Amino acid sequence: MAQEPLWRGLGVGRYCSRKDHSHRTGESPPKYTYTFTKPGYTPGTVSYDSAVYRCDNYYGSSRTSRAGCAIPEVPTAVSMVGLARIDEGIRKLRARGGHYGDPNGGKPLHWMINKRQEDANRKAVCPRTAPPDMQRAGRTSCDEYPFASSYEGGTHLHANQREITWVKVQENKSQGGRITAWRGQMRVMDHNPFYVIA
Repeated sequence: MAQEPLWRGLGVGRYCSRKDHSHRTGESPPKYTYTFTKPGYTPGTVSYDSAVYRCDNYYGSSRTSRAGCAIPEVPTAVSMVGLARIDEGIRKLRARGGHYGDPNGGKPLHWMINKRQEDANRKAVCPRTAPPDMQRAGRTSCDEYPFASSYEGGTHLHANQREITWVKVQENKSQGGRITAWRGQMRVMDHNPFYVIA
């Protein structure tokens, strides 16, 4: 004879996601409710709020949907390994005590969606032209760390927590492509924390 189930659970997730012109999305914690029933006993209910998560189609287009979800408070990581000079510059900074963005005990960086501030951050730390020895080596592109597109970029941190490295233009372009792919995959938005692997 079939036995009555000892409990029945119903999880209901609610979230709000919207995009306005400032690229912000609405976030709210989902609430889950479980109801336990058994013949002859008083039903019991347990509810809890989950971690806040965000679902969006920010990285989609009119032709393809790239909808997905992320838990914004949980830092992700982008790797600079294999980008020789960029990787080297970050490791040198960390060897001198720079800890921002370091996944091995450092503080996370925070992504920034603000093109005007990003440009200002870059101008604050990158000279207009490379030094003569870097020009002769073909390393004419300034790579700044923390990234200009982070809230810690530019001169927001003390000088001992930042670094510029002169790299070849192609290496900087490769880094840009890697960052774009990571942001799309991990759904990185304004103010989201992240680490940099180097």
